[in-house]
Amino acid sequence: AGSMISFLTSAGVNNVLNWTVGKAFKKNPDGFVAYATRSYVSTMIAQFVDNLVFSLIVSLNFFGWSLLQCFTCAATGAVVELMCEVVFSPIGYAVARKWRHEGIGGENTGASTSC
Repeated sequence: AGSMISFLTSAGVNNVLNWTVGKAFKKNPDGFVAYATRSYVSTMIAQFVDNLVFSLIVSLNFFGWSLLQCFTCAATGAVVELMCEVVFSPIGYAVARKWRHEGIGGENTGASTSC
């Protein structure tokens, strides 16, 4: 239950932040700077929320962690996740550009409805 609650909470935070930060990029919303900023900000904050909610539900109650341990774990995990995002985001951006160019994810893609 702790994992599910933390995942759902952080997924909502991540989606809202990613969308909100993306709206700030009017000039080049599909450029790498916009992509990286959206990804880094939303990932860092949402991962902190995920780790904090999980540690407050599970580690605090079942393992006797202190609040300091919960916050330290949340911050450490968020930093590690951000570092992974920085390393792998150029690959993700290249894939997203390729998919956009190929029209993958557009309104006219997907399985055919005819038999």
